Amino acid sequence: MLERLLDKLSFDAPQIDGTTVVIDAAYVDAELGELADNPDLSRYIL
Repeated sequence: MLERLLDKLSFDAPQIDGTTVVIDAAYVDAELGELADNPDLSRYIL
């Protein structure tokens, strides 16, 4: 789950060097919301 959450951020890291990135509930929901809605995958989310 963490890999999926940080995938886009890792890819964009060179372009956003020196900036602070806040990972809050809205960011997590935007990146993982579709996985949380999937009943087969939601059981793996702690």
